[in-house]
Amino acid sequence: MRIRQSFAASFLFFVPFLILSCEHAPKTDDLTETAMPNLVGLSLPEAKKLLDSIGVRVDLTFLDLNGFRFVIKDKNWKVVKQEPKAGVTIKENEIICLGLIKLEESTFLDLMNKCANEIRELQRLYSGQDDDGHVSESNSPAVTPAPQSTSAPTTTYITYSESEYNAASARMQTSRDEVLGHVFLQDRSSPSYVNENGFYIYVGTAQGYEPWLRVRVQYAGSNWIFWQKLTVNVDGVIFDINFRYSDVSRDNNGLKVWEWIDADPSEETLVMIGLISQSKETIIRLEGSEYQSDRILTSREKKAIANVLIVYDGLKTGRLKVKP
Repeated sequence: MRIRQSFAASFLFFVPFLILSCEHAPKTDDLTETAMPNLVGLSLPEAKKLLDSIGVRVDLTFLDLNGFRFVIKDKNWKVVKQEPKAGVTIKENEIICLGLIKLEESTFLDLMNKCANEIRELQRLYSGQDDDGHVSESNSPAVTPAPQSTSAPTTTYITYSESEYNAASARMQTSRDEVLGHVFLQDRSSPSYVNENGFYIYVGTAQGYEPWLRVRVQYAGSNWIFWQKLTVNVDGVIFDINFRYSDVSRDNNGLKVWEWIDADPSEETLVMIGLISQSKETIIRLEGSEYQSDRILTSREKKAIANVLIVYDGLKTGRLKVKP
């Protein structure tokens, strides 16, 4: 069998790489069909070999999930996402999209697992929790390096208790995109409108796909900042995140102005979010060329981030389900 292939690139910052979208070739009843194999985790040569063995000719498209790179040597790449998903019936000339990264690179979920592990280890150092299972700020020490687990890889991933999942999910507010079929969950204490100050994360889900995270930063005030840089001080650890002017959305009503950004978390941002959720003090600075605005994140904002991380873990591991 011959696989026809092409290449597509994505800008990771704005397009959630946990969703791959492709138009499928027209299907007719007289075409050969089979079940789509599971290619995730295979090297690109292994994935191609498996596709060659299924007896159906397909059109193969690559999507570099970490940039705009071209696939020159197959052996340097591995599959971390696929569309259609495993088990779906595919027919002759089906378009198959493979999300690729280099062999030495980490996936978003790898980083999330590592970050969740660090968060959980920090929680174990704390002596008290409130009624919802969150750490009390009065008992929170300054962030210190998390102990390194010596368990086998199959046992190092963090799992939360049923009460923790239930407490976090009970605080979620759900919204739906009826056209695309996406469901979004955020803590009910997070802002519902763009004309409010806010720093929060939320989870997106869609049938047939793993859940994904988004980060939302909002500024509301009487004067424009035109911010292009976000600086975050998490218990003395500084994170600098730069944006293009066009990345930030802006609006006003004549009396008040607001600026906001809604984006996928980078690896650095993902680690930062995990640390913020259990921090003693987090200060954010929105900075433009001439003006800036500083704000200390509230206990409620940090708890909201922790809640969403728990819900994300529950959805990803199948311990929580989104109600239809």
